[in-house]
Amino acid sequence: MVNVMKHRTKCFLLLLFAFAAVTGIRSQEKNDYAFGINYTASFDNEENSKAYYGLAAKFQYHLHDLVRLQSSLTYFFRKDYLGPVDFSVDIHPLIYLSESISLYPLAGTGFSIAEGPSFRVRDEIDVIDVINNVDITTQLFLNLGGGIDIRLSSNLMGNIEFKVKNVRRDSWFNTSIGLVYLF
Repeated sequence: MVNVMKHRTKCFLLLLFAFAAVTGIRSQEKNDYAFGINYTASFDNEENSKAYYGLAAKFQYHLHDLVRLQSSLTYFFRKDYLGPVDFSVDIHPLIYLSESISLYPLAGTGFSIAEGPSFRVRDEIDVIDVINNVDITTQLFLNLGGGIDIRLSSNLMGNIEFKVKNVRRDSWFNTSIGLVYLF
């Protein structure tokens, strides 16, 4: 019971940090905020790994011209009773190649919640609940990767992103492609 409370406290603090990072900033200029959607594919690093596909909603805030914060919520479609949801917060130092193209490395953290009798995790942090033989697991992870943004118009941007999610000794490779609306 104590481990469950500690774990829930960590999740709550992570959500609180993400909320403060995205909404606690006072000034707004044109194109400081962005909202977008991504199509995501995730692969385990094992030989016979399965691929999981999902949709992500993301919110971005430009701290200034060279640094951006991004929070994202990804839902992976059910496969073998698996329906994980990932929430992550990343920082993007921007490298402008031209006025319409920028590259960025990324680093961040997040957590994943999944359920299902066939969901296997080598080093799960905690099993939060068991309901009718369905395990609900939560994992903390680190993100490392990079991406490219291509400005399509004054308010629309396309992007491709690659990242590795590290969960203790396990790694997942994520690739996503999406559109972002700047406001």
